Amino acid sequence: MTQPFIGMGKAPDGIDLPLGFSMGLSMHPRAAETFGKMSTDEKWAAIRYVQSGTSGEEAKRRIEGAIRQMEIGQTRLS
Repeated sequence: MTQPFIGMGKAPDGIDLPLGFSMGLSMHPRAAETFGKMSTDEKWAAIRYVQSGTSGEEAKRRIEGAIRQMEIGQTRLS
């Protein structure tokens, strides 16, 4: 199995991850595995969800929530 792209810069599938989100994924292997299995559309939706926070604190809460959901295998985040 190939490792999912985690980090800044251009990912092989064209998706760039926000720094805080990539750091969260790198600290949670199960979430990173789920993210790696997500479709391109699901990955973009997860990134938009994280980035749609109106403040830094809200973005942090969204990242934490997304990581928790992906830890249990959820791919549609809310």
